[in-house]
Amino acid sequence: MVGPLKSGKGFLRPGDDRDIFVCTFEIEKDHFMMIKPLYEALHHNLTDDGWKDPVSSDDKFESLYWERVRENGMKEHHMWWRIVKEPPHGSDFVRYAIKVDFQTIAVTAAEIPYKGKKAKVDRADLIIRFWFWVQWDWKDKFKKSIVKSLQQTFKKQLYKDEMDQHWGDLNNYAQELRTFCKDYLDMEEAGERPRQFHPEGGYKDQF
Repeated sequence: MVGPLKSGKGFLRPGDDRDIFVCTFEIEKDHFMMIKPLYEALHHNLTDDGWKDPVSSDDKFESLYWERVRENGMKEHHMWWRIVKEPPHGSDFVRYAIKVDFQTIAVTAAEIPYKGKKAKVDRADLIIRFWFWVQWDWKDKFKKSIVKSLQQTFKKQLYKDEMDQHWGDLNNYAQELRTFCKDYLDMEEAGERPRQFHPEGGYKDQF
């Protein structure tokens, strides 16, 4: 979902420096896990935080679902989310955008002993990739105005402090999402940090 934003709709604008890249990260785990509950928990977490589809403005932001079953019975998946959100403190010129790509490799059904019982799980290599942007003038207010030539000056000088704040806020949020996913998948971080427990719809015992 790329190309010009129509009436403030759409996602990214390739080659447009008004889409300011913030950060990217990737999480991979090759082990026993429950993929669907993680998918649902992360979706719930994002919708609770106000993220939505850039075109329909609802919570149905899965733009791609692709599944293949190989001859040996193993499954592979590609699932894409494209989501946007206006800053919580409001701005006529700024919007946040996130791209999330799920990829699974060699998914098979399995059972593991858990709390004295057998739990049905997935045996899979799961990769989740995230990208984050701050989008300036996403409604094209400056681009269509008589002061178009002042756009860069306005952004770099008058709005510099605010843009820096938006960049920092979204970067911090990216780290929160990274922690959320790694906690859910029981993946350790370097150094000590407290376990993050989330309300219903957030962190759950995945088994």
